Amino acid sequence: MNKEFFEAVAIMEKEKGIPAEYLYEKIQNAIVVAIKKEYNGKDVI
Repeated sequence: MNKEFFEAVAIMEKEKGIPAEYLYEKIQNAIVVAIKKEYNGKDVI
């Protein structure tokens, strides 16, 4: 991931009070769902 991504997460953590680890977890889950959808539900991860 790039520097801008981590900066955006840090800004959301600071401005919205959402813990960075929570954001990373939710982003990771969203990526897993998107990949499974792309591969017709196959567990490719």
